[in-house]
Amino acid sequence: MKDVFYLLRLNRTMMVALITGTGAYTAGAVRSLWMVLAGWCLAVGGFSLDFCADRAADSVPAWVGIRHNPLANGQVSLRAGLVFSLAFMAASFALTAWLSPLSLVPWAAIVAVIGALALHWFETPLGRALTLGGLQGLYVLTGGGAGTLTSAVWLLAGLFFLAMVGGRGMIDVRDLAQD
Repeated sequence: MKDVFYLLRLNRTMMVALITGTGAYTAGAVRSLWMVLAGWCLAVGGFSLDFCADRAADSVPAWVGIRHNPLANGQVSLRAGLVFSLAFMAASFALTAWLSPLSLVPWAAIVAVIGALALHWFETPLGRALTLGGLQGLYVLTGGGAGTLTSAVWLLAGLFFLAMVGGRGMIDVRDLAQD
């Protein structure tokens, strides 16, 4: 059970949920808290899919203790990891469609980026920085779609994009071969 708990990646998914909620609140969405849940579910699905994609790299003994990937250490099967990921993504889709069909546009872009990252299409420092920054901005827009997409929402999305690219994205190279 503890190993399934690691699939939730609470240290990261809570941050993404709050970013989604910030976008919703800034847009004046009546159901901001529901958008927080929709963003959290999508983040859980995406991060657990990342565990599935990185299970071979994370099984290197030096990474096992650092990444706590339950798929890499064999505590959770690949099939269970994929079902877990897809269930959370489906829950997020259902919530987002119910709350704000407009939010499905950035939601779909997030899913596309998650898929591309799982396929290791952006395995350069700049590629990872831009995609991680893009994800932050898209989460703001997903939340913002539940209200009115004002200039404040767009500025907030740009701020999160730049903050992630500059502050975290450029150093997030843990999965690259040259590390």
